[in-house]
Amino acid sequence: MLGLLKLGVRNISRHPGKNFLIGLVIFFANIFFFLAASITEETISSWHDYFSNTFLGHYNLTSYNDYEKDYTFSSLSFPKYGIDKEVLNYLDKEKISYLPRIKIGAAIFNDRTSTFEGTLVTLIGIKWQQELQRLKNLKIISNANTREAGTETGVFVWIDLAKKLKWKEGDSITLYIKDKTSGTYPYTYKIKGIVSQHKSAKNEGKGSINAFPLIFADYDILSKELGIENEIYEISITQKKLTPSQISTLKSFAKKKGLTLFSAEKGFGALYGIVDFNNFMGKILKSLILIILVVSVFNINMIGIFDRQKEFGTIIAIGAPKWWILSLIFLEQIIFATFIFIFSFLVFYIFVSNNFTIYTQNFAVLFAGNNINIKLVPFSLLESYFAIILALLISTIYPAYLATRINPVEIFREANI
Repeated sequence: MLGLLKLGVRNISRHPGKNFLIGLVIFFANIFFFLAASITEETISSWHDYFSNTFLGHYNLTSYNDYEKDYTFSSLSFPKYGIDKEVLNYLDKEKISYLPRIKIGAAIFNDRTSTFEGTLVTLIGIKWQQELQRLKNLKIISNANTREAGTETGVFVWIDLAKKLKWKEGDSITLYIKDKTSGTYPYTYKIKGIVSQHKSAKNEGKGSINAFPLIFADYDILSKELGIENEIYEISITQKKLTPSQISTLKSFAKKKGLTLFSAEKGFGALYGIVDFNNFMGKILKSLILIILVVSVFNINMIGIFDRQKEFGTIIAIGAPKWWILSLIFLEQIIFATFIFIFSFLVFYIFVSNNFTIYTQNFAVLFAGNNINIKLVPFSLLESYFAIILALLISTIYPAYLATRINPVEIFREANI
């Protein structure tokens, strides 16, 4: 086996033209895999930070299921059961920080026209004082000292909704909401401020995402008004880092108790679809790269086998078994691909070490308004290496088979030996 390995390494240097072409294709395939993994990771991270810093926690545990857990849709009624005490006790025991919240759909009654607006909104009850300590990405336009006064009986409205309905601070609005008994009643609130997103340093790309038809209310007051002060239907886990064991336990609780656990970026399915689309396009492009790799290497190997007929004819003539020839050809591919992989990794590492950034500009809206800082994703190393090795082996099967079918007598006769 050691002799086979040495011969494989030696053979790589004997065919510089062929190996240069194969190496070039492998190099660019590796770089593309590294880039795709980095862009995907940054996209998810950007959306996660965007939502968790805007109003969602890093994780959410909710009694809502299916589309009703999605903040894009407005559920008009509460789930049948709340979050079990056993779950809350576990969070307290593990000292995992969380905040309860209320999410309920509401119909807007336009007092000026005495009609209902066609679009439902989502009314969110939050522990305003605690939330404000971590919501660094919110910009609140209000004359009131909101960071001290709390929401009291007032509400804060997301800027898009306020612009659409021509609401301003100080206006009174009427919302029709179902309480715990499923009775629908009008509730009148005073708008205490308008909420939008800060253009923070991180959001250096062009584009912003203001797509939240949301109204924020005080959790304690709203829970009493709706008769659910003894139930918790949804909690925001504000702790950024959870251990794998904690995540596993919470998933187990969710499955056992009929709850849903999801991370911040999945709270808005319509916008998280952008992440899914990016992932899908990444997979399509990776597949195309691998197809190009297989076709290119196949053609180059076919030429290579023809050029090496005398070599393989000699090996067969001295009694080498077919498996030995197959092993030699496959081993050459693996050794060479490994060398190119290491070289690709070093080149990519040098680039990312110098803070390589892709400026998204007009496409920034796809990345939560951020530019993409390219970094090395550890998983992409394994993914790239094994995917490309597999593609190389597939592209080498038929040429290697032809090498075992060479008749040394015909080769020597044509070579006048």
